Amino acid sequence: MIRRALHAGTWYTRNPDQLEFQLESWRIEPSVNRPTALLVPHAGYEYSGQVAAAAFSLAAGHSYRRVILLGPSHRGPSDVSTASSLETPLGQLPVDPLAQQLGLGRMRISDDEAEHSLEMQFPLIRHFLGSIPCLPILVSHAADAKLLSLLKPHLQESLLVISSDFCHWGKRFGYVPELHEFAGAGPGDRIKSLDMAAFEAFNSGSLAAFDQYLEETGNTICG
Repeated sequence: MIRRALHAGTWYTRNPDQLEFQLESWRIEPSVNRPTALLVPHAGYEYSGQVAAAAFSLAAGHSYRRVILLGPSHRGPSDVSTASSLETPLGQLPVDPLAQQLGLGRMRISDDEAEHSLEMQFPLIRHFLGSIPCLPILVSHAADAKLLSLLKPHLQESLLVISSDFCHWGKRFGYVPELHEFAGAGPGDRIKSLDMAAFEAFNSGSLAAFDQYLEETGNTICG
């Protein structure tokens, strides 16, 4: 079963030549050291494509058995794709057979195709890493250590990609905080300050620190 690229033509171009040119124009030098994990945004390429392409550029040229892709579920529980291949304008990506061996729930193809947090990474994976097997998993906010224990034995040989958008600002998202320390600053400055503080908590390696940050700020991070 092929998972169709339903967001192509809206969130990113469906034209393969234009997409190749766009992604290649955002390429940066690969990392000397082999990256083991990437934290990558999943907004439309117009807004976050350059950052996402830079992240995948770091892994280009390094060897991986598969890409383990975790995306936040905007609709349901933690599930793995039932598709056997993933459509992109640049060619298909095979779904890794590990998807059938983990014992996770299997999402309906309609739910899979409706969710953008995974699909936005597929063209980037195809462009920078080629036709590498991919293990796409939607992760709910209720995900726990069980998922980590299932994936842990496979992390060393894989590239872990976490698909996450940080602050969603505005009435549309129900998030327009009145923070006194940002008095006089515009929304852009507020968002940057909020997200840089999130990166600091994330880079600390402490889940408790990250949870405390979210509790204190209410930042609308998905993933």
